[in-house]
Amino acid sequence: MNNPRSRTNEFRSVYGAAKARAGPSSAGGGKGKQQQLQQQGKAGSKSEVARLAGGIARDIQSTTEKLQKLAQRASRTALMAGGTRRRDPSSVWLC
Repeated sequence: MNNPRSRTNEFRSVYGAAKARAGPSSAGGGKGKQQQLQQQGKAGSKSEVARLAGGIARDIQSTTEKLQKLAQRASRTALMAGGTRRRDPSSVWLC
C-alpha cells in the first residue's frame, strides 16, 4: 500500500508561482478579482432567475388564454342549450 506523503511544499511552490504570474493585481490577496468574479456570478444568477421567471410568465399567460377560450365556449354552449336550464346537482362534476 502507498504511504501518504505531505505535498505541502509542492502546493506552496505552485501557489507562489501562480501568485507571481498574477502580478501586482493580486496584491492584497486578490480581493479585486474575487469581487469581480462574485459580481459576475450575481449577474449570471440574476439573468438565470429572469429567464426562469419569463418562462413561468409565458406559461401563466398561455393558461389564462386557454381558460378564457374555455369560458367562451362554455357560455356559447349554455346559450345554445336553451339558456337557463336547471341541472341536477348530483350530475355536476367538480374538479
